[in-house]
Amino acid sequence: MSRDLRDFAAETAADAGVERVLGRVLDEVPEAIHCGGLIREIPDGGDEAVERVLARLDRRRAPSRARWPALWIPAASAAAAALTVGAWVGLAPDPLDELTESTESTESTESTEGIAVIEMVEPVEPVELAVQLDAQSADTYDDIEGVRLAYTGTAAIAGTAEAPILHLSRGHVRVEVDPTQGIALEVRTEEGRVRVLGTVFTVDRDALGTRVRVERGRVAVDCASGVSSELSLEETASCLPVTASGLLGRALRLTGDGAAGETVLESVALGQAAADVGDFDWRELQALRIQALLQAGDAPGACEAARAYPEREGDLRSGELARLLESPLCADEG
Repeated sequence: MSRDLRDFAAETAADAGVERVLGRVLDEVPEAIHCGGLIREIPDGGDEAVERVLARLDRRRAPSRARWPALWIPAASAAAAALTVGAWVGLAPDPLDELTESTESTESTESTEGIAVIEMVEPVEPVELAVQLDAQSADTYDDIEGVRLAYTGTAAIAGTAEAPILHLSRGHVRVEVDPTQGIALEVRTEEGRVRVLGTVFTVDRDALGTRVRVERGRVAVDCASGVSSELSLEETASCLPVTASGLLGRALRLTGDGAAGETVLESVALGQAAADVGDFDWRELQALRIQALLQAGDAPGACEAARAYPEREGDLRSGELARLLESPLCADEG
């Protein structure tokens, strides 16, 4: 549509076949009453271009036609140029049907000469969403058309109905998005972002990080660590925590679940790299390192890690570490 109308506007010079171009536009583009707004989008296509196009159209029409009302030209600013547009009757089969694919609304009035004037009111700004979700047991949220959320845990919805953003703090959410609605939904956690490509998928967030599984369609997953992927049916992806405290929580969870020592040590290493040496998270991760090394039978490594633990007054672990270093396990190291 835009290309035809731009061609039409560009061909309104004195030697152009305006009637030919106008006929083609009206045959192919019922929304031709919007040419004023589109003309303004053409480089150097401001109010003067709109007046020029309409003046040439007026002169080319049969003398018996009632004079077309000129477009209302906003004088405030270029941004206001599309707020109100006058149009003429008879240029399209039914100019009131689906005037535009935007959220603009219209009002129609009938003049004494039988000429309808369509006034375009300012597009309605998308309503910003601010919804809090908190459920200890399974619950649903379906107030956004084309979107259904089944969830447990804590989340917040921001953005707009056309582009909602679900911030999942903890828990599980199953997302269903109608691909015909054109909704650009995102699920965000501290570890990553999931972008909908028209699908049904689940997101889980807990101490281990964020996990995504696709039930239908496709999603794009962008982890905060920089890893990105696209998932199809039954495919999964995981985003690990990226903060020191998040990785400490993951290491504690893995330890409690009886995970292999090397898996715990991997999270410990990542967490300490994200922490300041000697701060609370670093020290707690170091304690987990010592524990994992002892459980793996690596006494020399555990003793070395114990010696690297910073001494701090009032630290409850100091006595425990001192006993370890005085034990035969570490005494033999000396």
